[in-house]
Amino acid sequence: MFLSATDEFLVCKSDIEMALNIITYSINNAFALLPNKISDRSSKKQCEVKKTPLPDPENLTMEYLQQYQKVTKRLLQHEKIPLSSVSRDKIYPVVNNISGSQIASKFVGGLQQLGFGYVSPSSKSFKRYHPEDENCPDKEGLGKKYKQLNLC
Repeated sequence: MFLSATDEFLVCKSDIEMALNIITYSINNAFALLPNKISDRSSKKQCEVKKTPLPDPENLTMEYLQQYQKVTKRLLQHEKIPLSSVSRDKIYPVVNNISGSQIASKFVGGLQQLGFGYVSPSSKSFKRYHPEDENCPDKEGLGKKYKQLNLC
């Protein structure tokens, strides 16, 4: 059969389908050759919520406490709690897989700076303030903080 110059450059439907099949095959093989660990890591990084390191007590903020709302609630449910049991029972946030009495004391110190209570030097315990307590120095302000942390 004799082909003219214009027939030589003609692309048929079957040519396009063959090209798409080659591309699909190449892409699937490329993904199959990638290690599963790489794809697992990228999906975990997107979903993972990283917690920031525990700041110094004077820099502790309400936003930070909201991040550790569950831990804050566990600590503030006690009217008075010895600092030794805060460390022993790990009633404080574990940040970057680090725990210990230093982090516990930083967390309790931050709560004290924000007005949630005070550390008694004589009994070495944390005494919390509650908006309904008679001896609460700032009932209104503390009530707002408790509501912000969903503790009421």
